[in-house]
Amino acid sequence: TALMMAAANGHRDIVDVLLNVGKADTDAKDKNGTTALMLAVRYGHRDTVDMLLNVGKADADAKDKDGSTALTLAARYGRGDIAEVL
Repeated sequence: TALMMAAANGHRDIVDVLLNVGKADTDAKDKNGTTALMLAVRYGHRDTVDMLLNVGKADADAKDKDGSTALTLAARYGRGDIAEVL
């Protein structure tokens, strides 16, 4: 989705517009069960993670096909600063 692309690339302004104007679904998943939050975590975009959680009310406990959550991914990719907010 557009939200996933923006989140993965850390485009906070676009994420903001998609959440506030477009009312994007923060919990939409791709074929692997990955959400926008998971992508923002994986690529280390802390501001985007904060926005998805606080504005978009993203589900931090959502699981992908492998059973991983955003917190699991934060640990896997060494994103300790992000793990603290999850």
